[in-house]
Amino acid sequence: MIETKAENISNFMNWASARIAKEAAKNEKLAEEIGPSFYELEQPLRKMDWDDDMKLELVNDVQDLMNEDQLSVTAACGKSDIHPRTFRQWRKYFQNKGDLT
Repeated sequence: MIETKAENISNFMNWASARIAKEAAKNEKLAEEIGPSFYELEQPLRKMDWDDDMKLELVNDVQDLMNEDQLSVTAACGKSDIHPRTFRQWRKYFQNKGDLT
């Protein structure tokens, strides 16, 4: 039997709906067994949400790595999990503000 385009789409939608319902039930059962999912856990602050004290501490940490361990900006930023461009922007901000020498 040859399906029409409308029947084909309808069959796919029915299959997809059943598949999604099956996956949702599986996820709910798993959540009951192991607890909340990754997305339900509190997420850490993104660097763009940090306050000035947090940013200044990170800038100081990167500068310490550069001075004490003789690391390049890129290497020190990599160890501190911050992009070098972000570090430079924050460092300039705090230098202009007078919080860094």
